[in-house]
Amino acid sequence: MKPENKKWLQDNGYINANGQCEFSDRYTAILSNTSRSGNSLIAPLRAIREFGLIPKKMLSASSYMTFDDYHNPNCITQAMKDLGQEFKKRFDIRYEQVADILSKELLKDEPLNAAGYAWTVPKNGEYPKPEPYLAAIPNHAFMKIMTPLTYIFDNYLDNHVEGDWIKKLASDYTFYNYDYRVYISSETTPEETAIQNQTLLVLLKNGLLNFYNAFLAFFTQSESPKLPVVEEKPTPPIPTPPPLTNRGKLWNEAVSWLGKDASVLDIAPDEFGCSESVSNIIHNVFSSFEGSIISTAALAQCLDADKRFERVTIPLPGCVIVSPRTPAITGHAGISTTAGKIISNNSATGKMEINYNWDSWVNEFKNKRGLRILMWKPLG
Repeated sequence: MKPENKKWLQDNGYINANGQCEFSDRYTAILSNTSRSGNSLIAPLRAIREFGLIPKKMLSASSYMTFDDYHNPNCITQAMKDLGQEFKKRFDIRYEQVADILSKELLKDEPLNAAGYAWTVPKNGEYPKPEPYLAAIPNHAFMKIMTPLTYIFDNYLDNHVEGDWIKKLASDYTFYNYDYRVYISSETTPEETAIQNQTLLVLLKNGLLNFYNAFLAFFTQSESPKLPVVEEKPTPPIPTPPPLTNRGKLWNEAVSWLGKDASVLDIAPDEFGCSESVSNIIHNVFSSFEGSIISTAALAQCLDADKRFERVTIPLPGCVIVSPRTPAITGHAGISTTAGKIISNNSATGKMEINYNWDSWVNEFKNKRGLRILMWKPLG
């Protein structure tokens, strides 16, 4: 950690008596709209990214608190929000969805946010695998903390076994089909931010000056000397294109990935990377849309649930097209472009290509594989 940021954390009360950096979980719970019925795995992560983190002691819990007391949004002050934003400037916290099957490898280096059914009755100090009908309704979030995967950190004491926060689950315990990893992608001090802003300002001014010189040379048809910008002849505004619709933005983003691997995390093998690639492209346009979705069936569910998309029957440019997989048959996902062409992941190379048109997609996924063909248009 940069010394300036370590001192800032100490000066602002983030470091507890044990020398640990301790954050207010109550602050995040309130700002992520936790309700009596719970919350999603991703909502608290979004709140951390949007509002930052504050010290535990700045907004802690007391034993007398009811649910409404603990989650009262009126307890969040402007000073808390300001401090959270300062934390956010210094520490860029990000998150990624990862498949449950990758837990064993990732847990060598970091804990993971996970979900599952809580809890079965422990036997001999171990929580057995829930019945299938219970495993199908995950109702609790916790942390996978170490290999083997059977050890988790809970926010409820384990009174059945040792009265500790750590629970030992059976080796075949059923988890939700994906987890989230959380990490600090960069660390910045105010001094570095000021230097970056000054550099950007200089680049912007130089860019405007270069545009003015090019503009003048074009209309005089001569190699005129570079003239300084003066008040009598202000720099002409840089022409900007009209705003794109969201469908146009998604189309542009998809085209920009042609010949590239859009599944940057490579969670799924290249031959199964279509959904991961398409969801990452959508995420680049709609930042709150979940990226790195590795299942076409899960991608279809996310699109159906997202009010920014609506089902359509015509593959207009910039529409998302998905043939969701079944348990036995692999599906595919892509983004339609002009002239009925479709951009999708090439299973052989892992790169985005125009490898289908409407007719060939129908022939392959409907006629040959017997899958459905679903399409969504971005609204706005």
